[in-house]
This record gives sequence, structure tokens and C-alpha cells, in this order.
Amino acid sequence: MDHLITTSEFERLVFSSAFLIDPRKILILGQPRCDALYRPRDTGMNILCRILGQGDIVEKRILLYLPTFREYNAGASRRILEEILASEKFRRFVKDENLLFICKPHSHDEGAFQAYNGEHIHILLNDDLRKAGNTIYDFLNAVEILVTDYSSVYFDYLHLNRPIVFHVPDIEEYRERRGFILEPFRDWAPGEISCDVDELIEALTSTLAGPDRWEPERIRLRRPG
Repeated sequence: MDHLITTSEFERLVFSSAFLIDPRKILILGQPRCDALYRPRDTGMNILCRILGQGDIVEKRILLYLPTFREYNAGASRRILEEILASEKFRRFVKDENLLFICKPHSHDEGAFQAYNGEHIHILLNDDLRKAGNTIYDFLNAVEILVTDYSSVYFDYLHLNRPIVFHVPDIEEYRERRGFILEPFRDWAPGEISCDVDELIEALTSTLAGPDRWEPERIRLRRPG
């Protein structure tokens, strides 16, 4: 590796200490992938419609669930998603709220998932993106709420200053087995936190009703440092 790109002096220090990289090889330039976030929202929505093959999603509120990879438990992400999708209460919630809940599994977990295309729930796989010639960043600016756990994608999503929900039913296992670079987790999670499906519904309900509640924390984490 010749150089690593980061977005701030703070991130340079984190990467240097976490991965034992000479800080002189870490350049503060920003992430090129985030350029797409600043395109018109309609552009992202049109790309998403094309990827999904649906033109009727424009009126829906888009939720994107991006779970991280758990190398210590190959079935963990699938189990968590299955618990969500098995909940009749959750399925009724997304329908009643006219939401489109899209899950894009981590690329290392894709073997445990099958594509699914429903009116209010969609499982999106890398093959769908390859066929369309796009990445998630091409439509991320069409997403109203990001649902994730420990994935660093939420730092990129902060560019949009939109709500984030952290669904972390296995947080203690993750902390014990893999650990966090940034602790305490609550201080670095600018949004509602849920640990089961009922809490997820409550977190999404609260976020839809008050999308600006966590804005001060989002802005705090966006500050360059």
C-alpha cells in the first residue's frame, strides 16, 4: 500500500493506531465515493427505481438496512434479518407507513441470502448492482432513514444529515468477539438504538415522527477534527 485516504485528522490518528500504518502514508482527501451523495435526490431515486425494476416506489419512504460483516459468526446477519422479516408486526408496520425496507447484505454474507422483491420489502444483492452498473452510493441520497449496526457506512451517510437507526441485538457479543475502535458506542451512534424487533419498530416510529431529534449529534460527528 502506498497511501490510505481518510477524511479528517482524527480519522488519520484512528487508522494509524488501529492498523499500525505510518501516518505520513495517510492522506486527508475525503472519500470519492461520497461525491454521489451530493447529486439531486431525484437522480438517486431514478437509479434505485431502475435497479429494483419498480417505478412505483417514488411515493414510498425508503429505509436501507446495511448490516456489517461478522466474521466470527457466518449466520448472524441472516438470523437478525430473518427475525425482522418473520415479524408480522414489522411487515404490517412497513405497509401501514408506506415504507420500502431494503436490505443490502454485506458482500461476505451474500451466500446466506436470496434476492427478494416485494411491495414493501426488498433484499438487494451485489448481482443486482452489477447488472445495473451501480453501487449503493449511487442511490444512497434517496434513502430517508439508514438502518445499520456497526457498519462504517453511517459515517458517509452523515453527509446527508438524515436519520440513522442502530439495530444492534448482538451488541454485547460483538463487543466481546470483535470489539469497537470507538467507545463508548452510544457516544458514536447518533440515532435511536434497538435490540429486538419491537424496539426497532419503536425506533423507526420515533424517527419518522421526529427526524431532527438526533441532528445535534449528527452535526457534532460531522465536524472535521
